Amino acid sequence: MVGSDTQVTAAEYTSEFLPGYTDNNGDPQGKNDSNYTIYKLSHGINDFDRQRWPNLLLGNSDQQAPVFFDSQANAWKPLDFGDQTMYYIFTDSYPQSHQNQSGSTLPLMADIKQLNWSFDEPATLGNIIYTQYVIINRSALPWINTYFMLWLDDDLGSIY
Repeated sequence: MVGSDTQVTAAEYTSEFLPGYTDNNGDPQGKNDSNYTIYKLSHGINDFDRQRWPNLLLGNSDQQAPVFFDSQANAWKPLDFGDQTMYYIFTDSYPQSHQNQSGSTLPLMADIKQLNWSFDEPATLGNIIYTQYVIINRSALPWINTYFMLWLDDDLGSIY
């Protein structure tokens, strides 16, 4: 509930979420900014995404991607959570993303910072993707009786 309205937002095949964030005025930002993308770290590889890892402490876009201070190098560095780590930010604050065939909904004004990581191991930690969400209410109204649901259709497409 937001005020007296029940509001819903969904991220599925066609999403109400787009890249970016909601600024302090309540306006969505970043949809057309190439800095708001999916960043992927592969442990031990110094590639383009590692060099652009979005944290101000690294001199990059300030999206607060996880970093650590390497005291031997006396420098901040991207934080690898596993053999592969992904980070991205998205928001449902764009009103146009809420237009669909059955009508429209109001933006919930949710900003989400998502971190995924996995390990390349054949044993217990293999074949698992870990996910952390930081969900921020950027509206002026509190969310009351708020519920989050995750679903997965892992047999999408052919099962053969």
